[in-house]
Amino acid sequence: MLFNIGSYMPFGVFVFSGFMKGVPRELEEAAAIDGANRRQTFWLIFFTSACGSGTTPSAR
Repeated sequence: MLFNIGSYMPFGVFVFSGFMKGVPRELEEAAAIDGANRRQTFWLIFFTSACGSGTTPSAR
């Protein structure tokens, strides 16, 4: 079981880091203008958007 976690972890990190780099900077700026702090921005913008990309590493 630990082998499976260790072998799929780099793939998951690769997918999520690519996704986070692909999110437009304007979304973060718009959230700041609307009054969201850094935590709210992560939770409401990045995390909810990343839920779709989370199925890729888990489906493998």
